[in-house]
Amino acid sequence: MIDVAVAGAGPSGAAFALALRQHAPSRTVVLVDPGVSREPIGEALHPAARPVLAHLGVWDRFLAQGHRPVHGSVADWGRLGESDFLGSGLGEAWHVDRAAFDRLLLEAALDAGAERYTARVREPRAEADGWDLGPVRARYLVDATGTAVVARQLGASVLAEDRLLAAAARTNDRAVEARTVIEAVAEGWWYTAAIPGGLRLTALVTDPELARAHRVATLDGWEAALARTRWMSRIVGPERPARVHARPCGSW
Repeated sequence: MIDVAVAGAGPSGAAFALALRQHAPSRTVVLVDPGVSREPIGEALHPAARPVLAHLGVWDRFLAQGHRPVHGSVADWGRLGESDFLGSGLGEAWHVDRAAFDRLLLEAALDAGAERYTARVREPRAEADGWDLGPVRARYLVDATGTAVVARQLGASVLAEDRLLAAAARTNDRAVEARTVIEAVAEGWWYTAAIPGGLRLTALVTDPELARAHRVATLDGWEAALARTRWMSRIVGPERPARVHARPCGSW
């Protein structure tokens, strides 16, 4: 029997496994993950992540990956406002290559002695001395699936505050604006960030009903909604993206 099984090998699961192995190297840690996931959409990493990555011992490796530093954000919530990360004393934020970032943390956890089983956790059973997960048995079980897959299988209820959806697309970055930009619109708000690889991620966050009504998960509907914006359309430009990714992004 292993000591700790971690369901999910994304950033949270890998960081947990890495920290546990560093803190208690005698403990056996296994990441249980199906190994197949949807393509991650680009992310902004807050300046407060720097001491965490440094504590985990991966800061230099993170820098070597070539993520894009960003020094502030600007938001139009009916009135234009700016935020300067450097002025806060926290340093720059980062627009990250999510696939590379996820891979960095997973490889660091494996380098630290964690193991990975490519399997899906189904119907975990509590036993007197731990958990039977099917592929492994463990004294302790951590749910790091991101969507509470294991917790819900054990009877936990999801308390959803909203059911927001993000319709996101990637285009080539025109180097018009390096900061994170947010613009409120009638159906929700737009978000855009320049990400590594000379690309820009742009997303409309809205309610599912409005997403269906405006067809924003389609290229035509997404472009029509973008054309109605004041700032986003200027930043993104006329380029037609290859596809639109629809992702749930509600708070719960």
